[in-house]
Amino acid sequence: MTRVPTTDPGAPGTPPPRDRAPASGPGRLTAAAGLLRLVHPFPSLLDATATFALALLAGGTPLTAASLGASMLLLQFAIGATNDLADASLDAVARPGKPIPSGAVSRRVAVGVATTAAVAGLGLAGLHGTVTFAIAALGLGVGLVYDLVLKPTPLSWLPYAVGIPLVPAFAWAGAAGSIPPAVVLLALLAIPAGAGIAVANALADLDGDRDAGARTIATVLGHARAWGLATALLAGTWAAAVVALVALGALPGGDPPAGSAAGPGGAPSAGDPAAWGGLVAVIAAAVLIAAGAWLGRGQEPSRRRVGWGIEAVGVVVLGCGWVAVTQAAGLLGP
Repeated sequence: MTRVPTTDPGAPGTPPPRDRAPASGPGRLTAAAGLLRLVHPFPSLLDATATFALALLAGGTPLTAASLGASMLLLQFAIGATNDLADASLDAVARPGKPIPSGAVSRRVAVGVATTAAVAGLGLAGLHGTVTFAIAALGLGVGLVYDLVLKPTPLSWLPYAVGIPLVPAFAWAGAAGSIPPAVVLLALLAIPAGAGIAVANALADLDGDRDAGARTIATVLGHARAWGLATALLAGTWAAAVVALVALGALPGGDPPAGSAAGPGGAPSAGDPAAWGGLVAVIAAAVLIAAGAWLGRGQEPSRRRVGWGIEAVGVVVLGCGWVAVTQAAGLLGP
């Protein structure tokens, strides 16, 4: 019988093994995927895209719009990374596959990502003036309050209601240097939209938050009432946006009401392609919000997450479409 050679590295005369890789952290692909998930790419890119589009509509050059969009992207990266840091212990119970509890990203790396993104995002915002920097700092602060204080509470909707309206203000201030009254009105319309998106987001995480014992607005209200509240807020926002367009006389082919500040050109002509494009976007937003609400009514968490994402896209499309229509009506200046 042939004697099996020993593989004990401590046995006398046995050379050290050469085919064993030293213990290490996650592989490169796993680490890269973890970093991508750490910064919450979908909402971050959505906010950045909205900022870029609104900055272009405000008359900014593509370079200015890209700079503002990059600033927003980095600020959202910082908020997303901080969110995962704050939720690490809760995620270890409810969502162990997330980057930090799974070991794909260390806490030290996550802190570095959050800090670097915040500083870079604020630095880019500062290139566009003091007001733009102040709005960026306020938005970052609101996001961090959500991450560190309010997310696991029934007030988790409040930072969304404050933060979402800052997006058009940030884009317009950075691209045009001022914020016209119509953009202030858009920001006011965005308050219930932000609250609705927050409730829909909490609804998407309902099962995991309930298992972890978190008291979010969705766990407090329950599935049916949280869904009803989110749907009412988003549908109400869409209706209010359309009513505002009618009241301002901004719809294509319409007449501005007597005494309105509809701008020197009045309502856009019936053949104005920009106005019609904006109106199509407003209508498309209704379809997206309705589709997202339908998905959000389901019991499967994955379906609710998709529904929340579609609703968020619908809100961005609504905002950009509303701006396009009001701009064609001369309500946003030259």
